[in-house]
Amino acid sequence: MDESKKEEIVSVEPESEVKENTIDQKNAEDKKDEPIDFLLRIVPEHRKVSREVTEGDIERVIEEAKVLFNICYSQNGPYNGALAMAHPQIDDKDPLRFFVTASAELIINPVIVRRTKTTIDSVEGCYTYPSLPPLKTVQRSNKIEVEYQTIEEDGKLSRVSYKGVSGKEAKVWQHEIGHLDAVYIYDNN
Repeated sequence: MDESKKEEIVSVEPESEVKENTIDQKNAEDKKDEPIDFLLRIVPEHRKVSREVTEGDIERVIEEAKVLFNICYSQNGPYNGALAMAHPQIDDKDPLRFFVTASAELIINPVIVRRTKTTIDSVEGCYTYPSLPPLKTVQRSNKIEVEYQTIEEDGKLSRVSYKGVSGKEAKVWQHEIGHLDAVYIYDNN
């Protein structure tokens, strides 16, 4: 393998850094200690593409984000935690287009608008497959530009924001957007 294309393994340990656009941090911290088996909410792989989140979905997004956040800190098979969890991983009936990071970021309606043409190896695992080999090498762009929304303090969807992400964060975004689009790391692509 070309040494220049090797990339470090993406850790499945949650990061402790908390960024802007977070879910209700106090409520999330309180919920993290409850003796609830959040892993029971994980559904098997399915091919249902997530639908866009609308204003009418906000209350559901907030409640489900708390579940996803707690799953990020739950052991599942070989995984001690997750960097992020996408809504389709807990809902195969009406999956919504959002994901939550272990640092409590709530990312709504994300879309990759630009990516580098050259890909790199990314060694990843997935909570959807706790019984499969925990690490799989997939191709990812090292830099991407995304558009997304969050929830404003008034409880409404924000305007669309744009940002560039790279490195591990870009890999996480691509992995989670894959879930939103019903694409999985164990697919043959």
